[in-house]
Amino acid sequence: MRAHLPTKTCPMPACGQRMANRAFVSTARGGAPTASTYDTCLRQCSPCGVGFSNARSRPTLIHRDPLDNIPAEVREGAMATVDAALNVRNRPTKWTKFGFETSEDAVTWTVFAFLHRHHADALPALYADLIGIESEDVPTLLLWGVPVGPSPCGTVLAHDLVAMSNALREVSASRSEPDVVLDFGPAGVVLIEVKLGSSNSRTKNPSKFDRYVDASPAFTDPAATKATGLYELARNWRFAHDLAAGRPFALVNLTLDGTTTSTRGLPAFVDSLATRPRQRFLSVAWRDLLTAAERATGGFPPWFDTYCHARGLR
Repeated sequence: MRAHLPTKTCPMPACGQRMANRAFVSTARGGAPTASTYDTCLRQCSPCGVGFSNARSRPTLIHRDPLDNIPAEVREGAMATVDAALNVRNRPTKWTKFGFETSEDAVTWTVFAFLHRHHADALPALYADLIGIESEDVPTLLLWGVPVGPSPCGTVLAHDLVAMSNALREVSASRSEPDVVLDFGPAGVVLIEVKLGSSNSRTKNPSKFDRYVDASPAFTDPAATKATGLYELARNWRFAHDLAAGRPFALVNLTLDGTTTSTRGLPAFVDSLATRPRQRFLSVAWRDLLTAAERATGGFPPWFDTYCHARGLR
């Protein structure tokens, strides 16, 4: 038997028309098939290029052109950066997901590309306030292992990440790609693991940690690190430690609430790291990042402020 999802109207400004609503054949679980792209959305507004996912409640808005999911002011370079991300195997999925209203990558690009391109002079004050990195230099920015803008230092950093990946014997098509790298030269380096609605990734397979935590001075208790299951954070900590090469460094877990209690096992994970004043793990809330950025820049343009509020960052 064919069925329909509840009808939706197009949410785009100046539209509000009823969306086309295609019938579907129920899956074995009795619902609609999952929408993984705009084309597989059963409810679409073709003129506006948007569709809703096939969830019955709280569906996600998906853009036909992923660039339409970020403001026009920061679209330049976004697709090229995603297409060069270090995790080659994940590039097509990454770009498709970039068009989802819930995309962490789209938010990451919008915020950090905006700050880097439009408020570079304010970045030293911003990160001194937020993270405690004292530097007069504008940091080199990498997103997913790719330099943002022409940058000889960024090219060197990207090569360093690949060399570290090779040394750790990662699969060349599935390398680790830190969400954000900020390199301040002698003052230190910062890696940021970005989260929006999702929690920190974990695994039940402790052997996946081995290449990152065993025999590394970055960890004081590798067994405890593995027991937390926080595999993604462990990889990032190892890369931050090695990329710093003796300089100060910080791994920042950027989340909506900015607390260590929001992720099960996070306090135990932090206790298992070789932390010291020059090697820090920080939990930071999006609202605190944006408050510090607003203070350092003197204020945001309306389009950026509207975007941040719409994504629940403030």
